Amino acid sequence: MSTPAGWYDDGSGRQRWWDGTQWTDHFADAAQAGGGEVAQSAAGSPGATLTAAPPAAAFAAPAAATAVAAPKTKPSAVGIIALVVSAIGFIFACIPGALIVGWILLPIGFILSLVAVFLKGAKWPAITGLVLAIVGTVVGFVVFFTLMANAANAAFSEAGLIPDTDTDSSISEPEGGPEEPAAASDFAVVIGESAQTEDYEGKAALVVTFTFTNNSADDANFMFAVSPKAFQDGVELENAILLSDDFDLDNALKDVKPGVSLDVQWAYVLDGTSDVTVEVTELISFDDTILATKTFSVG
Repeated sequence: MSTPAGWYDDGSGRQRWWDGTQWTDHFADAAQAGGGEVAQSAAGSPGATLTAAPPAAAFAAPAAATAVAAPKTKPSAVGIIALVVSAIGFIFACIPGALIVGWILLPIGFILSLVAVFLKGAKWPAITGLVLAIVGTVVGFVVFFTLMANAANAAFSEAGLIPDTDTDSSISEPEGGPEEPAAASDFAVVIGESAQTEDYEGKAALVVTFTFTNNSADDANFMFAVSPKAFQDGVELENAILLSDDFDLDNALKDVKPGVSLDVQWAYVLDGTSDVTVEVTELISFDDTILATKTFSVG
């Protein structure tokens, strides 16, 4: 439906004559436009009356404004940094030997994400960083308390506070009778070869290869099934972080089906040139039975 001829606001705040098809060069002052029916002052229309513009909702505007699409908002640099820090902290929080690194990075990622939420720009990196920081903290506490439970159980066992239920001196086996076999573990580990390299800081490191076999009824992975520890001069070594592509540490997080074996590599930061003893126990266990042990010479 076309707009009928009349006086209308042309967008500049002034009343201008619309002839039904286009704007003309005739304008009316504000007093004439607001007075209802008054004498028309535009040239070429003597004696005509000036009619106030009808409501805009009654018909389409004579000239439509061109809408300009708003540019997409980019995320802030703080939000991107917060997301990266939270993601790295989450990964370290899942690694028992590198848990402290995760606890340092996760609060930093949380604070940066919180700041990024109130900055200009897309909010998705900041929100994702907040979620990763919170979930990573929960995972870190689960790993920490699991390690503490194993350590406390080992301390009580060594102190003799936990009775040895494997044998009972009040019951004697018939002479020559068969011995009852020990309960089989849900996991089996064979310690293979080792190789020396350097970690990301240039410190000497030892990479040990393990063959992990899942004997349980469910899927399992090396990292959350067993605890591989290395000792040098009786002191536990820290886990090493490697940047070299020659060693594949990803298999430690891969699940394997029941009855399936997988070769896994694990690295330790060396603290000298004395022999290194590697011991593997179940991550969650009540007796800390050693699944495998082996000593390596380094120099």
